[in-house]
Amino acid sequence: MPILEKMGVITMADRNAVAAYCQSYSMYVKAVEDVNRNGFTVEGHRGVTSKNPAVQVQRDSLDQMNRWGAKLGLSPVDRVRLSVAPTDDGDAPDADVLRLLSGGA
Repeated sequence: MPILEKMGVITMADRNAVAAYCQSYSMYVKAVEDVNRNGFTVEGHRGVTSKNPAVQVQRDSLDQMNRWGAKLGLSPVDRVRLSVAPTDDGDAPDADVLRLLSGGA
């Protein structure tokens, strides 16, 4: 987050989008762990083998990460679309809050 803030890509106005991205990422990680632990298929109702529901959660979460990431300028193409100019002020007042949102100390 501090890198994107310094580049002028995100500000405190983006905190809800950052939070949504982080939530999507958290769900994605949990779904990947479930698929790694239980496999792509699970034994369902009455012993019928079916697709592990975590596969869909994984797919949906990744889709949400890509959508929020685009809004936040998380790829070079997205940053160009946002037309954001880098700033030299790395000590903006929003830095501490964004660091907390991103899990930093």
